[in-house]
Amino acid sequence: MKAVIVEIRGNYAAALSDDSIVRQVKNRQYAVGQEILLGGQTRRKDVLIRRCACAAAAVIILSTSAWAYYTPYSYVSLDVNPSIEYTVNRFDRVLNCMAVNGDGAEIMNALQLNNKNIQDAVRETIQKIADAGYFKGEEADIMIAASSKSNQKSEELAEQLKQTATEEAAKGNLNVNLEAVGVEPKYVQQAKELGVTPGKLVLVSKLEDGCSKLSEEEIKTWMDSPVKDLMKQIQENEKEQKAVSENGKDKGNQAATTPANPGNNGQLGTVKANTKGNSTGNVSGKKDTKGNEGNNNNKNTKANNTSKNAG
Repeated sequence: MKAVIVEIRGNYAAALSDDSIVRQVKNRQYAVGQEILLGGQTRRKDVLIRRCACAAAAVIILSTSAWAYYTPYSYVSLDVNPSIEYTVNRFDRVLNCMAVNGDGAEIMNALQLNNKNIQDAVRETIQKIADAGYFKGEEADIMIAASSKSNQKSEELAEQLKQTATEEAAKGNLNVNLEAVGVEPKYVQQAKELGVTPGKLVLVSKLEDGCSKLSEEEIKTWMDSPVKDLMKQIQENEKEQKAVSENGKDKGNQAATTPANPGNNGQLGTVKANTKGNSTGNVSGKKDTKGNEGNNNNKNTKANNTSKNAG
């Protein structure tokens, strides 16, 4: 009879056989999911022992499965101005969802999301927020943050939910800007201490990075602000930083071209040096001339003396 290993505990394993009975077998270095063949000796065991073993294995499986299902594994937040947080298990099923602000409470009162897939939960939440009128009249923004046991899982979940939200917004003809990020677990804990979602905390952190130091009162005000206001201010700060950076580059370019004038001064200096050299040369020429004149006078004097003596 064939069976599949469904659980391993120490020296023993639980095997689900073809007749839908869970049997305890000796662990011979099995792996979960491995198919084995149950021998005749196993089938001839005492019925009472077999039933006890089956009951023990069933308890192991049920308790393990229950632990895996009900253990929080990921956290997801969704912000528009309603702010909602979801606790998700390793199977991406919603264990619990809660409102983080008053607007979120109104949305949650109309939803039943426990045990639903997180993607379905996000779809229903966006639908309900749209029905409440938060996307009417002007462009709106959605911020999604996901945190899990590993950075890879956080990024993957954020990307999946971004795609889900984008599709839902397109289906409802909603004019929204959407951002989704994976965050570390420390952001979740810090956000809880501040009474906000991880997504809001990420946005306020970006806002602080793009401007001068914010006071505690200003931070509190931004924490309570809609996502669209936060994103708008962040974009304005980025534009200002870009303008300042470009101005800095222009000044740098001007400074780089300014040495052309010192170059001219250098040329002038060269000209002066040449001029001085020429002047010196001229002075030397004059000295030589005087020297020649002196020699000529001496020659003339000697000639005259010779003539006198001859006379």
